[in-house]
Amino acid sequence: MAIILRVIALVFLATLDGCQAIRFDEESLIHPDQQIPHAGKPTTRPLARQSSFATLAPGYESSPVAFTHADGNISRGMYFHRPGATVTVLFFGGNSFRLDDDAESAQYISALSRSGVDLVIFDHRGYGRSGGAATAALLASDGLDLYDDARARVKTKLIVYGHSLGSLIAPYIAQRRKLDGMVLEGTITNMEDFADTFLPRYLAPFINVTVDEQLLWIDNAKALKQYTAPILLISGQDDDVMSPALAKKLYDAVGSNDKTFKLVPGYGHNNLNTSPDYLESCQTFFKKVGES
Repeated sequence: MAIILRVIALVFLATLDGCQAIRFDEESLIHPDQQIPHAGKPTTRPLARQSSFATLAPGYESSPVAFTHADGNISRGMYFHRPGATVTVLFFGGNSFRLDDDAESAQYISALSRSGVDLVIFDHRGYGRSGGAATAALLASDGLDLYDDARARVKTKLIVYGHSLGSLIAPYIAQRRKLDGMVLEGTITNMEDFADTFLPRYLAPFINVTVDEQLLWIDNAKALKQYTAPILLISGQDDDVMSPALAKKLYDAVGSNDKTFKLVPGYGHNNLNTSPDYLESCQTFFKKVGES
């Protein structure tokens, strides 16, 4: 929603100024808690109680995890483990995801734990528990570090899951590592297509949307052209942030023969994980990867 409001504001200002172009930049894409200079310092958001996690994921052991990147910045997260799990999901959330936010993180922890998978979840750099100043490039390189760390830690199959902003990180990892599987929820093809979806059609002839050069490297379709592992792309039909049409276009571009696209009617960008169809699709996919 914050992305939409910022783009609407840019369009409004461009109209007032008589401009014929607006620029989609990093401030339009990422919204950390604060840009803090101290790399290892977490934000001041209060941490959830361990008992809360136990309620959300009954039967799981949960423990804090941390990873120090080459620049000294520390990513902080949680590891949820249950005996007998054959799959671990490394989860990258969207702009509104913080581990200690009772709303969105609770929905994901509850839903994914019901699938019987282990979970590794970190807050993005500059979000929630993790300190540092965020850029799109740093979030992606952090994601690669966190994947390598998780791959070294767990003995199960490892699925990379990205929602929204996180769905721009997962393909970056897949382009550089051989994955066991991937889930992309509420995703896009590339930044130019994404920027175009925010411009009302009646304004398209009058305003040119350009994407900042620092974001042009984000191209999921290109990153996944050679991808061959199993992949699930899932979108809510009512998603007004990341168009389901772009998710379908990405599905068509993915190189893998083992790919699934699921469109869920009646759900949007931030409530899809409450849908029974969502849970069934995830469970089926996790089981397939775990048995492969």
